[in-house]
Amino acid sequence: MELVETVDVDFGVDGLGIDLAGLPQISEVYNVTGAYRFGMSAEEARAANVHSARRVVELTATLAAPARLVHLSGYRVGGQDPESAPWSLQRRTAEYARLGAYEASKAESDAVVQATARQFGVPLTVVNPSTVIGDSVTGESDQIQGLATTVLDLIAGRLRAIPGGAQTFVPVVTVDHLARFMALLPRLEETAGASYWILDDDTPLQRWSDYLAHSDATSARTPASTDNAG
Repeated sequence: MELVETVDVDFGVDGLGIDLAGLPQISEVYNVTGAYRFGMSAEEARAANVHSARRVVELTATLAAPARLVHLSGYRVGGQDPESAPWSLQRRTAEYARLGAYEASKAESDAVVQATARQFGVPLTVVNPSTVIGDSVTGESDQIQGLATTVLDLIAGRLRAIPGGAQTFVPVVTVDHLARFMALLPRLEETAGASYWILDDDTPLQRWSDYLAHSDATSARTPASTDNAG
């Protein structure tokens, strides 16, 4: 028996291009989509992270039975005021200039998702994870960007500079813990309408040289720090 059935979707169109009639009853929707790359324009970031998230909420509202929507946001952008959505052009311009396209689009998305869920009466739970790393037992990760690849570049000596400094707080959460947490949320009625930050406030501050000390790298040097990097 197949445990997972995949369906092609198009996040660029309303309804995501899905024929709901051909699918079994859906009781839970998890929106973990998003896009990130260096140099994204504001338009690209909004299309990938704001408009697509709004469409997921709207699709959830059309399901025959009420479905719980679990939306993945982020610990740095969660907690936006849904009353602020839609953002005015003036605010968008200011926030995208201040935060950069990716982070600003995730913040705007957080507000838009909450506002759209209220509009259509969709039971919503927002999860704001810290930096996601590999498996809690093996450490294995299939990430192609983020902290894992930054550490690999550091060990390989490919990292010329790093964002932040000795006091930069980078909380982490293992991917299996996050997945289990998200899977349990729809089982509890009291989690509807709530937001959760998945991080450890006691995450120790780590120097980049500490990562080298715990690796097999003996010749790599810790790159220069850029404390004021965004």
